[in-house]
Amino acid sequence: MRPAVSALAAAVILMGSCTQDVVLFDTSAPPPGGGGGGVTRVSLTLTLVVEAADSSVATALGWAGGRVPSADVTVRRTTAPVATYSATTDTFGSVRFDSLLTGNYEISTLRLLTAAEASRLAPSDADVDAVAAGGALSLGDSGAVRTVGVYASRRGSLVVSEYWFPTRVSTTGDFYPYAGYLELYNNADTTVYLDGMLVGKALIAGMETSISTCAEYEPWSLDTLGIWAQYIYQFPGAGTEFPLPPGQTALVLATDAIDHRVVGPEAENLSSASFEFETGPDNPFVPDLRNVGTRIHPWGNGVVYYGTPGVPFIAARVDPAILPVFLMPHFTIPHMRIPAAAVLDVAGFYATFPSVPYTPCPHYVHPRFLRQAADLMPREDVWVPSIQRHVLRTVSAGRRVLLRTLVMSRDFAVTTPRTPGAVP
Repeated sequence: MRPAVSALAAAVILMGSCTQDVVLFDTSAPPPGGGGGGVTRVSLTLTLVVEAADSSVATALGWAGGRVPSADVTVRRTTAPVATYSATTDTFGSVRFDSLLTGNYEISTLRLLTAAEASRLAPSDADVDAVAAGGALSLGDSGAVRTVGVYASRRGSLVVSEYWFPTRVSTTGDFYPYAGYLELYNNADTTVYLDGMLVGKALIAGMETSISTCAEYEPWSLDTLGIWAQYIYQFPGAGTEFPLPPGQTALVLATDAIDHRVVGPEAENLSSASFEFETGPDNPFVPDLRNVGTRIHPWGNGVVYYGTPGVPFIAARVDPAILPVFLMPHFTIPHMRIPAAAVLDVAGFYATFPSVPYTPCPHYVHPRFLRQAADLMPREDVWVPSIQRHVLRTVSAGRRVLLRTLVMSRDFAVTTPRTPGAVP
């Protein structure tokens, strides 16, 4: 069953979180997660304020100064020992975490709107279901006081609803990365026509390595004008040949639309997928997504999103011939830029593997497209689950509205069973 977010209190999604009151710890107690023996303990105070671009939401809800009350705030220490803590903002939009260990932290926030609150929004904000934010900070010996910019979370239209790209289809099987699929969902109230839309994998320079740095790629990874990519595929159709009704159909894009169970028992039968990528084994009964990017996957099959980073994006129809092209450092094949106005959804996942001793970059794309990627990918020895987007609520006729804050640890969870083609 795909997890549902039914109330603000149920919105603490990160695994292993410890829900507590606003003041989390007695400062005279030992620090969380062990420690002691001279370990520095500090406080962190966060105040959530709605960004100016979404000030109409704060005004309609009567949030003085844009401060967000009753919001869930999660801080996750990414420096060992890893620990996760959660609390709720007060009426002034602030929350204090006491007795935290120093180190690096990820921050994610979520404030769901009630039906009564949503009814007070202007028509231009009618698709706002929540406000949310994601970020990171380094907590030193003096602690920190920070203001966190919070954005309106809009449901969007075509979104990524499920992601499964294994490197093998059983825990003991051989390398086989072709069994994956990307599931898309119409999260809007009107029909979406897929004809000519683009889907691909964003900038693949997402790790700090011995020959390249994250800072080196920031002119492109933090480009406000669009998303850079090599792998870009286009849906067939001239205009209205491929409709996707609101909430009634989940669309499966298969690397290869075949029955992969012949390779391993944990695989899926994707021979009835909605679409497949044109390279690799061809299923004549499944329409192909045409390659319009600069690169064909070197393994000879369709797009494989596996690895760090795994950053699928969806974009509205745009002529690939007019897209800007640039050859980045350390690449022999150029990237193309998808314009910001065309980007419909971006999902960002990363994993740290024992065999890949590199650190993921803090941003794969600009925060306007993806506020925070998430460490949700299964590890090398666990490939049964998929990554599925949370259901926010159910509306008329049982149609689901999915959570879309662009903070991946909020929006998605590692879940079983896999459900390609359905949002349960």
